[in-house]
Amino acid sequence: LALVLPIVGMLIFSGMTILDKRSVVSEMDSLQELAELAPSISALVHELQKERGTSAVFIGSKGTKFVKELPEQWALSSQVHADLNTALTSFNAKSFGTNLVNKVATATEALDGLDATRKGVEGRTITVPKMAGYYTPTIAKLLKIVVEMAVLSTNAEVTKSITAYTSFLQGKERAGIERAMGGAGFGAGKFAPGIYRKFLQLIAMQNTFLSTFDIYASQEERDFLTNTVVGEDVDSVKRMRKIAIESPITNSVEGITGPKWFGTITKKINLLKVVEDKVAGDLVDLTHDIRSSANTTFMILLVFTLVLLAITAVLVTVIVRGITQPIAGMTESMSVLAGGDKSIEIE
Repeated sequence: LALVLPIVGMLIFSGMTILDKRSVVSEMDSLQELAELAPSISALVHELQKERGTSAVFIGSKGTKFVKELPEQWALSSQVHADLNTALTSFNAKSFGTNLVNKVATATEALDGLDATRKGVEGRTITVPKMAGYYTPTIAKLLKIVVEMAVLSTNAEVTKSITAYTSFLQGKERAGIERAMGGAGFGAGKFAPGIYRKFLQLIAMQNTFLSTFDIYASQEERDFLTNTVVGEDVDSVKRMRKIAIESPITNSVEGITGPKWFGTITKKINLLKVVEDKVAGDLVDLTHDIRSSANTTFMILLVFTLVLLAITAVLVTVIVRGITQPIAGMTESMSVLAGGDKSIEIE
């Protein structure tokens, strides 16, 4: 018994650990599946951001700029949209719960309004704020699908990585809206008050989200951002921003056109996309590593538990035999004695 009790204790501990590791494996499987869907969502978000910016320049210039580029962007966005729909056909949102199912449905329904918005842009029957009022919420609904990862995770390291990733996505989205508002202002030759206020807000919001990213990202990711988003185009965006911010005072945009602004900030946003892809890849790798480690531990403990069970079975058998054999001997002796007594009585 003194040998069995410690083994039983080890079996209980091993069993609890096996359940925990199995839970980790299951969670990482789910997160990895969602993380692998994220690039398809991100790709559509990226194209819709460009479409929003292109539309803003087209409307702001009264249909004189991006006449050719706009249909080309629509075609590209539509292709990426089709790719996402294909990815969603093999993605089982129901396995993640009602919240994710609803978010996928909401984003899909919002995308149904894409054609109508494009027609409004093409006929210039829609204003820049109204146009942005379609694209921005639609993009936000797509990003909410990715943000759901943070809700699903119970691992502190993964949650930190998800927070860094989603904060970066939100910062990049504000850069995309800045592109649209700047495109409208520079395209029109001046910043209307509403566009101007929105432009300033977006710069501040970008800084807030990127500051959050800086807190939760790894040092490698922070360094990658610093070393990637640099160069003449990034510096040019800063100079153009300054001109836009000072335009109510100077009453000038210094000859900067909508296409010039759009082309320059698009190059910067493309650099942000490189960082985004790096952070997304890191998240997938992290969930894979944690899953692999948990699965390895799970298999080792499973074998260990089976060995303990075998040892326990052997010990219990030995103990039972050790108890039953003396009892059997005592019974036999008593039977002999009982038989002897009877013989005495007969005599």
